[in-house]
Amino acid sequence: MTTSIKGFTVGYYKSITKPQSLSFMATSDNHHPSHVLTNGVHQLLKYAFIFSRDRNLTSDLLSAIRFSRHCIVSDPLLLKFPNTNTPAVFQYDLIIDNQEYLYGLEVSLTTHIIQNEWLTRVDHDHECDLFNRTNDHGIIHIESNAFQNYACKNLNHHKTFLSYLAERKDADHPYMVIIHELMHFFENGMIFDTVIDQSSHKLIILDHPDPLLIQKVLAQQLGQWLVLTKQTSFLHLDILRQDEIWFCERSRNVKLYSLNKFRIHDHDDIQKDYIIGRYHL
Repeated sequence: MTTSIKGFTVGYYKSITKPQSLSFMATSDNHHPSHVLTNGVHQLLKYAFIFSRDRNLTSDLLSAIRFSRHCIVSDPLLLKFPNTNTPAVFQYDLIIDNQEYLYGLEVSLTTHIIQNEWLTRVDHDHECDLFNRTNDHGIIHIESNAFQNYACKNLNHHKTFLSYLAERKDADHPYMVIIHELMHFFENGMIFDTVIDQSSHKLIILDHPDPLLIQKVLAQQLGQWLVLTKQTSFLHLDILRQDEIWFCERSRNVKLYSLNKFRIHDHDDIQKDYIIGRYHL
């Protein structure tokens, strides 16, 4: 199966005090057509570059992605967070063989208890909830027409319903192949590394790689890449598409936003304008 990421959202995690979203959806920008991949009718970006002057902000974003992955595969990281009543929220927008799915969860940072969890199929004109898990005063409730016959006696407060379903061996269930593909993506398809990996259908996340490695990344034909960097020398439209360029800055709250929020012309010096502060929100 072909799985691609269309976007993700993180919120209420460390310095990310409000939900922030990043999209890999390609716009009508006609620069660098080789930077666009196709999954059915979906046009998606191979690259998303997040530029930030403050490495702590991108470190929190990277930490949020790592933490959510560990929670999803039911291997929570034993991290200590300040006491907070607001659960962290994570949602991934994935395309699996041309079909869009939203998978997300809300997790208490103090207890690592999963408060909410959901999987939704997104069709052209409506959304269909495949399951919705809630925690009501310590009691787990699962609302699901698709998986209503699955008992949850082994489901605890730290285990995702997704990983619980992935342990089932029901090959005849119409959605079980999707469950296993989602788990495969989170277990094996999200790569945190500084080594070029030629495997396809993966999200490779690079934390402030050196410029030479970035140049190698831009020559890759497979996979999707999220690059966190301070290297402003790559802020040029002859290197990146406008929709591939994102900024992470702090005003009162952390803001993750696209260069698409600004009116850009082909002759603009993106690097210079970024350095002098033109793209601050």
